[in-house]
Amino acid sequence: EKEVLDGLSSKDKGPFEAAHVLLGEMLGYSAGKREVDASPDPWWIIGKICFVFEDHAGALKTSTLDATKARQASTHPNWIRANVPESNGTEIIPVLVTPVSKAEEGAFPHLNNVFHWNLAEFLEWAKTALSTLRELRRTFSQPGDLVWRSQAAELFERHGLDAIGLLKKLKTQIAANTLAQK
Repeated sequence: EKEVLDGLSSKDKGPFEAAHVLLGEMLGYSAGKREVDASPDPWWIIGKICFVFEDHAGALKTSTLDATKARQASTHPNWIRANVPESNGTEIIPVLVTPVSKAEEGAFPHLNNVFHWNLAEFLEWAKTALSTLRELRRTFSQPGDLVWRSQAAELFERHGLDAIGLLKKLKTQIAANTLAQK
C-alpha cells in the first residue's frame, strides 16, 4: 500500500508507473509495463477488458496537452494488440491520466477515442481502492469463502473498482470533450 501511495505521489515517471502497475495487480488485473520503443505506460487486463494508460502525471495543471502526447495515447491500442497476446479479444480502452485541463488545437483529432482521467480524481480513486482492499483483508478468513467473495464483489462495485464500473465511468470522459481548447 505504501509503495503504491508513494509511487503515485511521485512526479517521476518510473515510480509513478511502477505504482500504477502494482495497483492494477492488487486489484486483480493482469497488469504490465514494458519499457521499449513506443510502448504505452501500464496496462490492466481482466476478462474482455484492457485498460491501457498514458500517464502524464509529471505535467503541471497549467500545462496543455500537445498533439504528440494525444497521438501517443490514441495509438496505444495498436501497440497492445501487436505486443500483448493476452489482449486478444479484449476491448482496449486508452486512458490518459493527467492533471491538465486544456489541450492544443492539434491534439483534438487524436482524442475522440481516448478517455481522460484527471490525475487528482485518479489518486482519490486509488486511495479508495487501497482502503477497500484493506477492509476486505480484515474480513478474509479462507480461500473459497463464497460469502466473502460475494461481499468483496459488492464492495468493488459500490466503489467503482470493478472493471465494468470503471469502464462505464471512463466512457463518460472522452478526452476530446473533457479537455478545453487552449
